[in-house]
Amino acid sequence: MLLMKFINLLSNSCTLETIIANTQQVVLCRVINDTLLLQHQDWLTENELKVLDARKAELAKSHFRMSRFLIKTFIMNQYHVLDLKCLEVFFNSEQNVLQVKWHRKDSKVHVFTDVFSLSHSGKMLMLGINHCQPVIGVDIEKINSKRDVQKISTSFFHEHEWSLALNDSFNNHGIKTKEDVFYQKWTLKEAVAKALNKPLSELLSKDIIKFINIHNLKAYSCKFVCKDANESYILSVAIKEPQDTIEQQVTLSYLAK
Repeated sequence: MLLMKFINLLSNSCTLETIIANTQQVVLCRVINDTLLLQHQDWLTENELKVLDARKAELAKSHFRMSRFLIKTFIMNQYHVLDLKCLEVFFNSEQNVLQVKWHRKDSKVHVFTDVFSLSHSGKMLMLGINHCQPVIGVDIEKINSKRDVQKISTSFFHEHEWSLALNDSFNNHGIKTKEDVFYQKWTLKEAVAKALNKPLSELLSKDIIKFINIHNLKAYSCKFVCKDANESYILSVAIKEPQDTIEQQVTLSYLAK
């Protein structure tokens, strides 16, 4: 029920095509037109407006507005906060996640325990939400057929990763080609780096499947095809949650093409 209210609110507030939305873990949407958010920015705090102004590209600005709107709307519905303006999304550099402050009327500031991991590529925006543990990472990459994935893989990845087409420990929805596998490994490394607050450079040369198992993480990848835009994406999630929870959510993303 909360999820449906969340989606309905988004639909009524801006022009947004929601591709995937799941109650607690992953929201994936495509920014079609955020004109309404552009015209009415009074729901952003002074600090958020400064961060927005620092972004030069219009697509980067759209990603920022949409991500903050998604996060604030989620918090507003989850905790019955009535005013978006009193909520401020900030980056927690210690945990490498986004969190939300609530500037209350009594001048007290409350920081919600929910943590958010954000990724965007092309016009797609992916948001990971975790209510309990600050251990979540998400990543999405648009497949670029012009990229020399074999050269990148052999230069930076673990020697076994390129030679192994697929790994049986993952339910690789839609991931079939060597190109798909490259983006799977890349997004997994990005997602795990975010979840464990490690630099990506530290994980590039690691066998990411073994690394995930060693650190007791659950991870999942799938391919998402946006047919009307003729675009394909690989997305990955890394989180300390039961595997079946993640499978249920990300499988829906694959089926909702």
